[in-house]
Amino acid sequence: MYFRLPDALSATLFLLAIAVAIASPVLDPATAVLSAVIGFCAFWLLRWGYFKWRGREGLGLGDVKLMAAIGALVGWQMIAVVTLIAALMALAVALISKIRGEISDFKSTKLPFGSYLCAATVLVLVM
Repeated sequence: MYFRLPDALSATLFLLAIAVAIASPVLDPATAVLSAVIGFCAFWLLRWGYFKWRGREGLGLGDVKLMAAIGALVGWQMIAVVTLIAALMALAVALISKIRGEISDFKSTKLPFGSYLCAATVLVLVM
């Protein structure tokens, strides 16, 4: 596993979200951009805070950029919901992996959080 989120994919999702907001009579492109900024800043602060607290990287910059694109897609009101669902999904996978003996401890285990963010976004959009 590479644990990399290509910028091209995050940028494409962001542009798609802006296009949807422009084409929709209900959505507002300015709100989509504001939501992207809120998502980016929230995850950047989370990333920075974790690094200051633990002295190591917990979230990659790809996750930060992905959350900006997701924020533009779902709106600022749903950023916390997407994050909560993604975190619960990742926790469930980690616990199941621990029970099955696939991981020995949680401190050294890396999870590709971007994939959980994408899955949570799909769930939010479907609902």
